[in-house]
Amino acid sequence: MILLTVLICGVGCDTTEHDDEYEEYVTDLSKIPEIVLSAAREAVPGIVITHVEIERTRRGTIYEVYGRANGRYYEIEIGSDGTVYEVEVEHNGSD
Repeated sequence: MILLTVLICGVGCDTTEHDDEYEEYVTDLSKIPEIVLSAAREAVPGIVITHVEIERTRRGTIYEVYGRANGRYYEIEIGSDGTVYEVEVEHNGSD
């Protein structure tokens, strides 16, 4: 399973597995669906995306997009269909 994860993931990401979840840390944005990146850029105009965490659960895939715009850090939760579920502003670089 780990070898398969490494082969699929390749360079630019890290993975963690839990009982019912699978998380992946991605810095290579070419691995993220364009619909997700577009939704993030629409939700927070001017965002510079730093990385994306992908959570795969029994309920589906959620992309947590992290980035910075206008001097603030943002975390945007987006579904695989481009639906924006939540936009969080992180003050002083923390929650």
